[in-house]
Amino acid sequence: RLLKQLWVADIPAEMTQKRRVKPLDQFSYCERMHIPYAIVLGPSEMEAGICKLRSIVDRSEETVALAEVVSVLKAKLALNASMTQLSL
Repeated sequence: RLLKQLWVADIPAEMTQKRRVKPLDQFSYCERMHIPYAIVLGPSEMEAGICKLRSIVDRSEETVALAEVVSVLKAKLALNASMTQLSL
């Protein structure tokens, strides 16, 4: 459901199909593929209605309500895009 919300909001997103995922492997994949953010969503987060939004670049992590994650991520991606344009 979250993946579909991201796609509807024009945010490119993908999800691993593996049953047992090691977070470090996923974060390494994000680095190799230049994916700026990862959403960490396990059973305890789902139950609480939250997710963890992790910046792959600086490895910071923040807790975000599931209802707000699309808007928070859009804002962060827009900020990153404007900063990239400024640094050219």
